[in-house]
Amino acid sequence: MYRILCDSYVICDPRLPDLFVLEPELTQKKNEPGELTFTIPKEHPHYSVIEKLKSRNKVYRDETLIWIGRVIEDERDLYENRKVVVEGSLAFLLDSILRPFDMDGTTAEVWAHILTHHNTQINANQRLCLGTCDLAGSASIAAKDYFSAWQLLKTSLLDPLGSYLIVRFDENENPVLDYLTDVPDTSTQRIEFGVT
Repeated sequence: MYRILCDSYVICDPRLPDLFVLEPELTQKKNEPGELTFTIPKEHPHYSVIEKLKSRNKVYRDETLIWIGRVIEDERDLYENRKVVVEGSLAFLLDSILRPFDMDGTTAEVWAHILTHHNTQINANQRLCLGTCDLAGSASIAAKDYFSAWQLLKTSLLDPLGSYLIVRFDENENPVLDYLTDVPDTSTQRIEFGVT
């Protein structure tokens, strides 16, 4: 069973008839933030709690947190239903801008350097904890312009090395970013909500 929460408010739980949304869908792709979409009816008891770019939206499979994101689009239709689009926590890497720098080191050192500098620039809700890096070898960056952490990770590490950024969650539900050579499933994952 999948559930959606907005901060501490339950938005969708198939066991509770008043707490439902229309057409909920979570799409996840490798090295992309993923996207959660749903329409919340005007009659929903928590209709007004969703705040663009502020609220943390969470998806649980049973009691396990599997995804966190923030609202980037919120449009109302003719019936005042809210069509909501939420981007995943990997998009937080777009929020920081790193100064130009040169660095040679292990792949893990370069990855940790970028993530550490990202975390120093943004608020606590946008931080990604440093997780596991299983890539061997060295990497080099010569950034002459100001780039987001995402741009640097993508152009300097992800594209040339063919590796993956995976977001998981610690016991306090903080996003942890792992940098891995491979993941078991290479397909796009789409989750249908409801009782499993």
